[in-house]
Amino acid sequence: MTLLLQGYGLANNQEIVPFQPGHLNQLELRPAEVAYLANIPKYFDNLVGHAQPGTSWTGIANDKVVCCFGLRLLWRGVAEAWLLPGVGIERNPIAVLKNGRRLMQEAMYDLGVERLQIAVRAQNNTEINFAKALYFDIESTMKRYGPEGDDYFMMVRFD
Repeated sequence: MTLLLQGYGLANNQEIVPFQPGHLNQLELRPAEVAYLANIPKYFDNLVGHAQPGTSWTGIANDKVVCCFGLRLLWRGVAEAWLLPGVGIERNPIAVLKNGRRLMQEAMYDLGVERLQIAVRAQNNTEINFAKALYFDIESTMKRYGPEGDDYFMMVRFD
């Protein structure tokens, strides 16, 4: 199933396009993501493997890739959201939040998703607050879940 992104209120210098593996080579990672990914062998290969066509996209601003994101359908009615943010994503926080909310709602409806989940590092208040602003709630704590051994929250939103 494919979700088409049309009518999003993006500025002239911003666009959301279907994800392509080559976008990862153009994404300048932030230091926090570089440190995180150092703990996961072959992360990009795994990401390409689960970035499903029609449910994975790339955010571009000023002709520069600033993020890759999407939904991975696990089974009927359940999906997991993913985001790989890069340098520059924080320059437009209102647009990211506004369009993120809209995307999540439309994706859940269009794809028949009743439960959308994400894993967020319990020590990262910025990510937790961002997820809450996208209407995710903390469901549980996953002890020593992360590749670095940190605790993570399973956060969910329901349709």
